[in-house]
Amino acid sequence: MTGDERKAAVLGRLQPAPFWDHLGCELVDAGEGTASVRLAPRPEFGRSGGMGDGTLHGGVVSSLIDATASCALITLLTVEEGRTTIDLSVHFLAAAQGTLLATATVRRRGGRTAVIDAEVFSAGGELVAIGRATFAILRR
Repeated sequence: MTGDERKAAVLGRLQPAPFWDHLGCELVDAGEGTASVRLAPRPEFGRSGGMGDGTLHGGVVSSLIDATASCALITLLTVEEGRTTIDLSVHFLAAAQGTLLATATVRRRGGRTAVIDAEVFSAGGELVAIGRATFAILRR
């Protein structure tokens, strides 16, 4: 499967994707067990008390990690399998400003669960957050 075919397959599995669409996520790349997602800032993503400094709310960063981890896992699922987040931890390392790029890698895909690590970078390449998601693998 080519990269473009894999991206199309991941995007197809996300549908319908109202929250993904609301955030304005863009799937940049998808490989076997990996994914990269870009998120552009919007005024409503600003953190509380940010006083217009352009720093994004931690919930937006967390949602980006969750969405990117989901995309990475989708690349390893069969058509009969679904997924849902059962645990998410995020460590904020720096102020998240500007367009963000998250990358995720599946560390372990078992029969019932999967563990995925993610990193979020600012437009300038600074690592602003790291996260780990655990997903339940669902049988249709």
